[in-house]
Amino acid sequence: MVNKIEKQIFMNSRLIVILIVGIVFICGCVQEQGQTGIPAEKTQTSQTTASKYSPTNILQNIQISHTSQTTASKYSPVNINYFATVKEGEIIRFYFLLEDVYGKNTPGDGHVKVEIFDNLNNSLYYKEFDVKASEFVDYQFMFTGQDIGKAYEWRVPISEIQKGISSFGRAVLTFVTSDGKELHIEDTVVQIPTYTKEELTQMAEEEYNKNAKQTLLELEDDNFKIRITKYGFFTDYSSISAENLLRVDLEVEAKQTNSFYIYNTKLIDSSSNQYERSYRSKFEGGEIESGAKKTGYMAFKNVPKNVDISKIIIGDYIFDLKNKKTYTYEQLAEEEYNKNAIIVNKKISNDNFEVTVTKAGFFNLYNKWSNKKQYFRVDMEVKNIGSESDYFSPSGMVIIDNQRNQYESTFGGTLDTIFSKIYPGVTKKGYVLFKDVPMSVTSVKLVFELGYDAYFNPYLFVYNINLK
Repeated sequence: MVNKIEKQIFMNSRLIVILIVGIVFICGCVQEQGQTGIPAEKTQTSQTTASKYSPTNILQNIQISHTSQTTASKYSPVNINYFATVKEGEIIRFYFLLEDVYGKNTPGDGHVKVEIFDNLNNSLYYKEFDVKASEFVDYQFMFTGQDIGKAYEWRVPISEIQKGISSFGRAVLTFVTSDGKELHIEDTVVQIPTYTKEELTQMAEEEYNKNAKQTLLELEDDNFKIRITKYGFFTDYSSISAENLLRVDLEVEAKQTNSFYIYNTKLIDSSSNQYERSYRSKFEGGEIESGAKKTGYMAFKNVPKNVDISKIIIGDYIFDLKNKKTYTYEQLAEEEYNKNAIIVNKKISNDNFEVTVTKAGFFNLYNKWSNKKQYFRVDMEVKNIGSESDYFSPSGMVIIDNQRNQYESTFGGTLDTIFSKIYPGVTKKGYVLFKDVPMSVTSVKLVFELGYDAYFNPYLFVYNINLK
């Protein structure tokens, strides 16, 4: 009987021990669930305290091991869920949130790299530092108070960030996890300190002057003396998005009061690519008083950094940087004509005039937009060999080609053929233009009538010109 009672007591004692262990186990699980989001070091303290109690040490150790595994899984971020910056007075507050493989918010140990850029991609700030999961703090939306999870935040004085050219830049964040994975994110609306307009102007000038090429190409005509002093690439910071331009510094001095125009301004490279003038040029055309000077620069857009500049054209003036020459369009047209013109030197005298055709050939006449039109040109010298003044006014002046095609004279020549009064012994020189003459002609005949004989028959002037 005693044995039965002792056996029953023993069985009851085992049951009590099992119940106590069960209660402790349940309490441990409840405690673990209540610590979600609590920094890692507090969870560890709780585990250490729990391990001091227990008649069932092995079972408790199993529970602690399970708790450690659960905590470690919370601290395995796979993505940066959110990253933002907020300007608060003279500091900028940065913060970011991590998430695990299930898309749940989690803190984490790791290494942070952060870099701030302006809109030209200039680096304004860079810093690296380590973070611990225990340093993540509870965050909530400012207006609603709704929790958004654990976030890591830090503050940077604005004085530590270099100035940019616009009010906003971007911050690039890299989080390196404890197992070496790199997570990336960026905030594209970071408020940054900015240069003043005066600082930007000074910076642009310093950059330009440091790399600009010095030159002194000068061109002079009856009205102006024009100089190009230097040229090079230039960054214009005058707008939100800075623009890289090819800049040419210019100085114009008026020899007499006249208007200087910049409508036909362009840059030509060695491959004959053409670049147009930018509206960011800082030279205003218009009237310049006699003896006065205007300075400024012309800017050209979309010019590649490796450009080989051949010519700079400003109005009617051409600056040949490649050959170190300068000339006007009129001079260019003369040079092209004289290179290919046929020497004629045929003279005919009738009544009061001696007319000599000196040369002839095809001629490109440039307009104010540098467009050219081809004509056939005949150079002439007209001398009054009489004793009285007379009017040089030829009629029916035409060219007849070897195919018997006839071409009329047109406006644009320099020899006045409409009642041009010439005094005795005076010689006038110039040229007459004919339009629509094809390049394929091999010979032409210049024909016109000038003056009358005693029977009022017109004198006929005929010049045969071989072009080959």
